[in-house]
Amino acid sequence: TVSCGVNVLSSSSSSNGGRYPSITGLLPLTTNPGIITISGLNILSTDDTRIYVGNSRCVINSKTFSEGQSSVFVCVVDTVGAPADTYSRVSVEVIPFGYLSAATSVTSGDAVFDFTYDLQVTGISSIEGSVGGGTVLTFSGLGFNPFTTKVWIGGMNIGVECAVQSKPSTISSLVCVTGSTGGNVQFRGIITVYVGDRNLTVADSTSGIQTLFTFNPVVPEVTSASPQTGGPGTSVRIFVTSLSGINGTTIFIGEHQLGSVTQSAAGVSPPWVQGIVPNTFPVTSGVISVRSDLVLKGSMRSRGTITFTRSPSITLSLIHISEPTRLLSISYAVFCLKKKKHQHTDSQ
Repeated sequence: TVSCGVNVLSSSSSSNGGRYPSITGLLPLTTNPGIITISGLNILSTDDTRIYVGNSRCVINSKTFSEGQSSVFVCVVDTVGAPADTYSRVSVEVIPFGYLSAATSVTSGDAVFDFTYDLQVTGISSIEGSVGGGTVLTFSGLGFNPFTTKVWIGGMNIGVECAVQSKPSTISSLVCVTGSTGGNVQFRGIITVYVGDRNLTVADSTSGIQTLFTFNPVVPEVTSASPQTGGPGTSVRIFVTSLSGINGTTIFIGEHQLGSVTQSAAGVSPPWVQGIVPNTFPVTSGVISVRSDLVLKGSMRSRGTITFTRSPSITLSLIHISEPTRLLSISYAVFCLKKKKHQHTDSQ
């Protein structure tokens, strides 16, 4: 993002008595949030000066000037910030002269001062889950991009991806759902957040020790489901190998949560859990998963891919048949019956 305005000053300007306001230094080039120091030339103490990082105002909390017209400004960067894979041009507005970017032209010899917001992770909601995946993790921090951020546990393309959910995620809060390890043995890995060409390994803010996420093996498995086709309101029963340690159960078809979840009584074989397909379920199919928020902290493993497909719905409507409003031709016949008169003769 480049800040711009009317009467942008350049190295050929003669405003301010031939002295051209310019930016000569910026430290640090990356922070989020924080204080940055900007040094410049030919910015007078009487000038009304405003500093922008991209489109955000950098609030000046101190400024110093010297006889050689050099100046130093210390300002506070916007605490909300921007994604760490974006760059913001630093610009100075000197009223009434106008704006001056740090790089008004490549040929003028001016330096380029693009500010990058830092990537920070200050907290994570959980550090353990099920080998079946489905654990919802929420990261707090700054610099996240809900649409480009990737999260991997155990290394990119060799570990397990935690799929970022762009809708609930923001610059300061990132939500992702862990995938399955594909096995039923414990797996531990470092957590790395990738934003553009930058990455950050999650670590304890005090000790600096890397944070490990643990995928725990689970005994219960999903074996089958019935029915596997239907529509909204359909009661789907999912059979499992065990209900041991299953608490806070939720059932999903894809990302659509089923309602009215119940489970079989103790001693029933095979045990099961069931739920009602919601009205929001689309005309598609989805993979059935059973999650436990309290104990497993994720999804139960499935023996193969078990899906539910919404069956085509037939909507019956009344068909109104009306008489034609215009008759092309009508064929008919008329039969007339004439009563025959009988003749009577009188006998003499």
